[in-house]
Amino acid sequence: MTLQKLNDFSATLESTQAEMKATEQRIRDLQKQMGSTPDRLTTQVRQSDDAQVLEHLKSTLMTLELKRTELLTKYQPTYRLVQEVDKQIVDTTAAIAAEQSKPLKEETTDQNPTYNWMRTELAKAQSDYSALQARAAATATIVKIYESNARKLGRKGLIHQDLTRAAKTSEENYLLYLRKQEEARMADALDEGGF
Repeated sequence: MTLQKLNDFSATLESTQAEMKATEQRIRDLQKQMGSTPDRLTTQVRQSDDAQVLEHLKSTLMTLELKRTELLTKYQPTYRLVQEVDKQIVDTTAAIAAEQSKPLKEETTDQNPTYNWMRTELAKAQSDYSALQARAAATATIVKIYESNARKLGRKGLIHQDLTRAAKTSEENYLLYLRKQEEARMADALDEGGF
């Protein structure tokens, strides 16, 4: 029975150790995947112009164009004030184009459900691994106890066999002695009877 129990617990220990190795691999895989998975995902991206700045620039452009028109009624296009206004119009037009080329970008992010799942699975795997370690330690202790008991029983079995052999030998010797004694008695009786 002790050897059967020892075999059962040894098999349980080996099974637990195999589960531990599988759980260790799962933990490593999850950690690796978590390293390459973002914890947040972009859920919405909106791009828009800065309406106030554009409105102000367009208003400035219109004012400059009106001023240019007014100056051209009085002066030639080569006049210094007209050329300054022309330069301001070019600068304002460039500022409007630049503003339109770089719209405001608004991003909304949310938690990545895949990352959250991996984090939960990792926590479970780590918890399972701790439980497996405890079970392996307890089972290893039981295996050692049964191994010790099996060794003791083996030694006692050898002693028992030696004692049984000695008892059988003593019994055979005793029976041989009785038989010899009986033969001797019979021989004496025959000698006395004259036969």
